[in-house]
Amino acid sequence: MKEILKYINIPILCILLGLMFQTIASVFTKIAALNMESFTTATISTNTFYFVSLLCMGLNAITWQIVLKKYPLSVVYYVNSSLLVIMLFVSRFYFDETITDGNILGSIFIIFGLLFLIKKS
Repeated sequence: MKEILKYINIPILCILLGLMFQTIASVFTKIAALNMESFTTATISTNTFYFVSLLCMGLNAITWQIVLKKYPLSVVYYVNSSLLVIMLFVSRFYFDETITDGNILGSIFIIFGLLFLIKKS
C-alpha cells in the first residue's frame, strides 16, 4: 500500500475531490429546491437532498484543508473557479438548462486564465 501511495499526489487528489464534493453539493441543493413545494424549517430539515449536500460541503472543507496546507491560497482560490465551468456542463446535461454564448465565452476565459496561472506557478 505504501508503494501505491508514493505515486499519488495527495494535494492534487484533494483538489479533484474538493471540486467533486462542491459539484455534488450544488446538484443536490438544486434537486432539493426543485422537490420542495414550500420552504419551511420542517421541509428543509426532512429533505434528504439537503443532508447529502451538507455532507458533501463538510467533506469539501476537509479536503480543502489539505490543499490549503500545500498550496498558496491565491492559486487554490483560482483553481476553485473551475467549478463555474463544471457547473455549466452539469446544469446543461443534468438539468437541461440553456447555455448561452456568454457562458461559453466566460468558460473559455476561465480555462485560459487557469492555464496561465498554472504555467506561471
